[in-house]
Amino acid sequence: MATMLRLLGFILIVYGSHGEYATAGTNVDDCNVTPSTAIRIKLGAGSKVSEGTEFNPAEYFDKVWGIINDEFWDPNFNGVDWEEARRRYRPEAVAAEDHESFAEIINQMLAELKTSHTRYYTKWDPGYYIIQVVFGKHDAHRSGIGVVTQRIEGHHYVIAVIHSSPAEKAGILFGDWLVEVDGQPFHPIRSFFNKTGQEIELIVQRGPLESTRKRLTVTPLDTKERDRLGDDSYASSETIEYRGHRFAYVRLWWLRGIEMKNALQYGIHRANETEGIIIDIRDGYGGDMGYEFIAPFLQYGLGEVTVESTGRRKTFKSIAGCSKPLVVLINGGSRSGKEVLAYLFKKTGRGGLVGERTAGYVIGGMKKEISSDSFLYYGA
Repeated sequence: MATMLRLLGFILIVYGSHGEYATAGTNVDDCNVTPSTAIRIKLGAGSKVSEGTEFNPAEYFDKVWGIINDEFWDPNFNGVDWEEARRRYRPEAVAAEDHESFAEIINQMLAELKTSHTRYYTKWDPGYYIIQVVFGKHDAHRSGIGVVTQRIEGHHYVIAVIHSSPAEKAGILFGDWLVEVDGQPFHPIRSFFNKTGQEIELIVQRGPLESTRKRLTVTPLDTKERDRLGDDSYASSETIEYRGHRFAYVRLWWLRGIEMKNALQYGIHRANETEGIIIDIRDGYGGDMGYEFIAPFLQYGLGEVTVESTGRRKTFKSIAGCSKPLVVLINGGSRSGKEVLAYLFKKTGRGGLVGERTAGYVIGGMKKEISSDSFLYYGA
């Protein structure tokens, strides 16, 4: 217990003082897995960005609408008159000037369903690449400088800097507002399109005043998404020393595949030489249901565990593993499988949860190609 309190104290002081998240707490309600998210847990004994693709908005709209009409998880469409939605949105979508504008209209329509894991992705959306990795398409890649951004009120802010990336080498920090690239407003994909290996001028702002702006020179790299974030999870594993105490830390960008499992195992290896471990599952994407990522920390196991969510059901048998104290960092970007993992830590009492309320996005997700550079991700 004393070690756990020191671990929590370290997180609240060190991470909080650097602005990495806004609130903290270990109350079990911090994890937003409730009956409303359609989850029940029982415990017992190589797509490359290319401009040269044809854009057919009428065909794409009909495909998207039809898939939802035939395969959406709720036959009542969460109370939405889906036929009426088609009549309202189709004329505007068909008249869209480009694929990005079309995607905005489609996503307005899909948003009426009020269901997570339901979005239309194009090559101009960062999620287009990472979701392909989660679904096993390991050759998806794009040009970039190694930052993960979040759009807030029309501005793009850095929420993570990838280890050993051009951004890290240029001194870009968490919280920076990325203002412009080569004189044009920043865009997470377009700003680096066809600029691999070329120096670009990036303007960043590090405070509320324009006087805090800096001009940086950065050279984008073309990297597979799997490698970019997978390598970062592995590289993030470190031993943190604080007031004479040592804790292991590891960040997991998603919960699937050998990259994340290796990163976790490396973190556990470090934990065996320290007083405890911090597992960071903030932001990123979900993946599998999370049990395989808590299993190494269950000293005696839970017998058989069945995890159910809309569209998915899986049963595991627990194994014994690392018994060191641990804390899990969560926020509003912790979604889907990560929420199940957080819930399992909460339910078993194995680890403390620290951070913000999670997203409440627990549902089975399917992916269907709409064109060579777009797909529909939907709850089914």
